[in-house]
Amino acid sequence: MEAFNLEILEIPFQLQFSNSVFLPLNRRLYPFLVSELIETKHPTIITIIDKSFDGLNSRDHFAKQEKSLSVEDRGADGYLFRYPTGQFTANHTFTSVKMWLPFERQMSINHDGFANFNGDPPLRLVMWGRASIEGYCYMHGALIVLDGKYVLLVGQSGVGKTTLSNLACDCGASLLTEEDPFISCPEDEPWAFTSPWPRMRGPEVPFSGKLSAIFYLRHDKQNTVRSLSIKESCHNLLQHSRTFNWLPQTLPLAIELFDKVAEKIPSYDFGFVPDRSAVEMIRDII
Repeated sequence: MEAFNLEILEIPFQLQFSNSVFLPLNRRLYPFLVSELIETKHPTIITIIDKSFDGLNSRDHFAKQEKSLSVEDRGADGYLFRYPTGQFTANHTFTSVKMWLPFERQMSINHDGFANFNGDPPLRLVMWGRASIEGYCYMHGALIVLDGKYVLLVGQSGVGKTTLSNLACDCGASLLTEEDPFISCPEDEPWAFTSPWPRMRGPEVPFSGKLSAIFYLRHDKQNTVRSLSIKESCHNLLQHSRTFNWLPQTLPLAIELFDKVAEKIPSYDFGFVPDRSAVEMIRDII
């Protein structure tokens, strides 16, 4: 077996490929490589069973498949996750995973024509499940680092997260993710994290840091900011989160996390116009 050690969201993962299906990692995963597994946490061991997509007609396969993820609880044997391009099994703690990758979607082809494992969606789903059990929550937002401070820009699709993130980068910020931030509260300190798949732009900064502020975005004719109460902030966090609905037992963990974050981190309703003045207003507030 060939193995790659990764640290994502400060959680250790190991990808094990048999020699017959060994593939190099996609460049998005390289920054998360570590030489050894972290000893302080039990790692998630992922065994890649088979790629075997050569010669298969994936288009016909997709047409016959359910478009959404389905989960089967197998009792003591854990869970079986099926999604349009493959499946995996996981134990109840998401520390032991067996993954079947039969189709091209999990692969990217580099300039030499070799297939690379990109981990999307199977590794992303495993990471999401493990993180939910560990008390992390997946937010629908962007994560920027402005003047050394980690700021979440939260909102539904089309509200301007990408626009404002790019404007922030033009003003010297870093964009760690425009789609996949996670939050957690280790040692009662709210923390923000990025994951491998979204693009990163701006000066190199750590992939995670202490959360400084949350802005809930909406379009407006002028820049307007209103501080939110703890109750409003907690409600908005739940509304704009992506809880791991296939494991209902993780929802109380998410609500507990939202209570802590809402109490400790200032949050704002932010109506903005799409120019640099919006970034300067955020800068003044944080």
